[in-house]
Amino acid sequence: MTPSHLRGFGGGLWAVLGVLAWTCTSVEGATSFPNCTLGKNVGTSAAASELVGACGDLFMVKRQVRGRVVITGETSFDVHRFEVTSGANLIWWGATSLDAVGSGAQVSATTVTAESTGGDVMSVSLSDGQSLPNLLALWDADAKEHVAYVWLRSPSSATPSFQAQPTMMENCKKLAGNLRVRWTVGSTDNKVHIGLEGNLRVLRYIAFGPAAPGSTDRLMGGSDVAIGGIGTGGVPWLNDFKITNYEECDHSLPAESLTGVCDDKAW
Repeated sequence: MTPSHLRGFGGGLWAVLGVLAWTCTSVEGATSFPNCTLGKNVGTSAAASELVGACGDLFMVKRQVRGRVVITGETSFDVHRFEVTSGANLIWWGATSLDAVGSGAQVSATTVTAESTGGDVMSVSLSDGQSLPNLLALWDADAKEHVAYVWLRSPSSATPSFQAQPTMMENCKKLAGNLRVRWTVGSTDNKVHIGLEGNLRVLRYIAFGPAAPGSTDRLMGGSDVAIGGIGTGGVPWLNDFKITNYEECDHSLPAESLTGVCDDKAW
C-alpha cells in the first residue's frame, strides 16, 4: 500500500475471533529486544553450542502468540516480549520437523497457563535428558496442536532458522476496547511497518489506510486501504481497496477512470 502522499510504508491486519483480555504493553513498559544474532541459519547437524546467542521470532499459528526466542545455553532459552492470550494449557515442545510436530515431545517442565501481555521475559530450562530440538514449538496440550514455532536448525533453504517474523513489532498501543496498533521503525529498510489488530465478532471488519497530511474529514481519501474481517463460519478475509472518494465504486466508468471505494483488482 503506497498512496501518493506516503512513501516507505509496510502494513498488515490481524483479525481475531474470540474473547481476549485485550491488553497492550507499550514500548516503555516492555523489556527491550535482546542483543542476539537474528537470522542465523544453521543446518540440522549443528551442535547445541552453535545455537547459543542466536535468536528468532515465534511464527504465530494461533492464539496471538508472539515472542523472540534467544538461545542462552545448550539446554536453555529465553523468550523476550512474550505474548499469548489466556485460556489454554501450553507447553514447550520439540520436533524434528513441522510435518512431524504431532510426534514430538515435551522438552521442558515450564508451562504457560496464564496470559502474558508482551512485557516480560520467560526463561526456560530443558528437562533432564532433553536437547535443543530442530523445531521448537508451543503446544496446546488440550487441543493437541501447536500454536507457534521457531526453527532452531534448518532442514532446507526454504525453512531458514532463527528468522524474524512480521507480526513481531517493537511498539504497541491500545486504540479502543477491541482495537490496537503495532509498529516498528525499520533501521535498515527506512520504512515504518504498521499492523492493525482487532478483536472482532463474525461479519465485522477493520480497515487501515494512511491519512493525507492536513485532512480533517474523509481521512483515508486517496489511499490504498486494507480491509479485513471475520466472515461466516469464522473464516478470515482480507481485501485491498483504492479510495478516490467516499462513494460506492462506479463500475460504469472505464477501468482507468474508476471512482469511489473500489477493489484494487478492478484497477
